[in-house]
Amino acid sequence: MWGNGAQSTPSPATPSPSSMLGSAVSSSTPNDFHPSSQCLSKSLLGPDDYRTMCLLPSGMGMRNYLIEGVSGTGKTSVCRELQRRGCCAVNGDTDLAYQGDPDTGKPTDGVTHEHHIWHVDRVRALVADRQEPVAFFCGGSRNFSKFIDLFDGVFVLEVDLDTLNRRLDQRPEDEWGGKQTERELIVRLHQTKEDIPKNGIVIDATAPIAHVVDEIVRKAKQIN
Repeated sequence: MWGNGAQSTPSPATPSPSSMLGSAVSSSTPNDFHPSSQCLSKSLLGPDDYRTMCLLPSGMGMRNYLIEGVSGTGKTSVCRELQRRGCCAVNGDTDLAYQGDPDTGKPTDGVTHEHHIWHVDRVRALVADRQEPVAFFCGGSRNFSKFIDLFDGVFVLEVDLDTLNRRLDQRPEDEWGGKQTERELIVRLHQTKEDIPKNGIVIDATAPIAHVVDEIVRKAKQIN
């Protein structure tokens, strides 16, 4: 099963997690890191207020969860809903991602699905941050095997093919999945599931977003 992220420690060269929560600037290399996610520190609220907003059980310790799924299953929407509730939720596809080799992490030129990876050191630093009682990392990466053991639980969003196609129909051409070739790739990945964790907890993401997040939080409470 998944490991305990609280045991991980950041690299000395890595900025502190609190300093990494700033304005949104798209990064193309691991050295440019300006995440947009604003994790609401429990220090700004009373502990009971924080847990109520995030629907967390009393006594829950430091926990980190990964929310995965193919493009179009609702990872970004889940992230926004968690943030709306006051939870610490990181959009990995904008805050942690860059184009690089999945095995070595070395930056690559161009923009391809196969080279969409997350900066492992940044993930480790945020997982090791002890300012938040719980954090959700939302998004997909081709190198999740490099850091998946840091998480206390992994959720995989799933939708049926008709729902996926309807969602892709709404995407503009300049957004990933808007071009026909990209759409064909997404549909294939939906069928093969080759790009997502194999043993994640499956979440039916066809429901309204509030219900999807309710289910994620409910199942997160059950993970020891």
